[in-house]
Amino acid sequence: MRKLWREMFSNYCLSIGQPLDVDAWLSSVEEMDRRKAMARDATRMQRRKLMMGYALCQDSQFAEAGVFIERSEDELVSAHNNEPLKPFSSSDLAFHPTETEEMLALLNDDFGQEKIDPSLFPVPEENAINFESVGKSSILHSSPFLSKVMSYIKRHNVPFEHVDVWVPNYQGNSKSKCILGFAGSATSDQEIPASGKAPAQKMDADSKFNLLAFGDYSQKFSFSVGCGLPGRVFESCTSTWEAGSHTHFERSGGAAQWGIKTVVGIPIPSPNVGRIVTVLYSRHARLHNQSLVSKLQDEFSKLLPTPKWKLVIDMGNPSASVQAGPGTIKPLLTNSLKMAPTSARAPV
Repeated sequence: MRKLWREMFSNYCLSIGQPLDVDAWLSSVEEMDRRKAMARDATRMQRRKLMMGYALCQDSQFAEAGVFIERSEDELVSAHNNEPLKPFSSSDLAFHPTETEEMLALLNDDFGQEKIDPSLFPVPEENAINFESVGKSSILHSSPFLSKVMSYIKRHNVPFEHVDVWVPNYQGNSKSKCILGFAGSATSDQEIPASGKAPAQKMDADSKFNLLAFGDYSQKFSFSVGCGLPGRVFESCTSTWEAGSHTHFERSGGAAQWGIKTVVGIPIPSPNVGRIVTVLYSRHARLHNQSLVSKLQDEFSKLLPTPKWKLVIDMGNPSASVQAGPGTIKPLLTNSLKMAPTSARAPV
């Protein structure tokens, strides 16, 4: 409820002599706004799960050798059966349509004042943390390097709204065995219009939600050298610009679900691993601009990205007997402008 309308209503009550418990009334209004926001978040998260299921079905079906996708047991079953992930159970959400087509029709997030009654969505308080989780998994990998890249994009009106980074992880001491892993992403809160001309416009909440969800989806992937867009850019040390149907894009299913229209991969020199790959994404079809790519490569190279790694141990179910699962090496990007220089020896 808009603040201006609240003030007008309060003043009207005072003008006609109608007693009004302001504190109680404002509390009820805030509760209504909160429940409406939670209902909207619930439908977004429901839609996100369906979209991720569709994307995984498509991308896993057509994945080439050397493209690795991290999937849960439910995701493996869904991909095998060529169907989307099952919606949340009724215990997760009070709002639970049973038909996929009806769900997709309802989940357009086109909420008007007349279209929603917050009392119909008694979302449990404990589920609120799930609504805020979108984008967190990729944001946790964020780094000074990514922050600098996004700042440059916004400051210079670069026509891309999302960026992620892929870092080589050498297996043992052999540089011939290398896997490129997801090292974080960043999403802008503004975008250049489809025309490609500044000034930038504020991005709506739904568009940003979709880009954050795509960032979460991307971290499921890793690539051998020469495979997938990051692997090809890493191997050739040559930038690439893909727009339209994404014929050779290994996450084309995710791109279709979350509205990615243009993808640009740029190799960036790194002091300790040779090079990394920075990938830019846009929701609009951007015309190829090689001079822009060259400029971005030069500017990003000045940031001297310096990857480090942390070992993540899967501890399994906390309620069961704890046994450490296999370790996963997760890349972390630091930045020599912020951090002390590291050893030039390739990390293990």
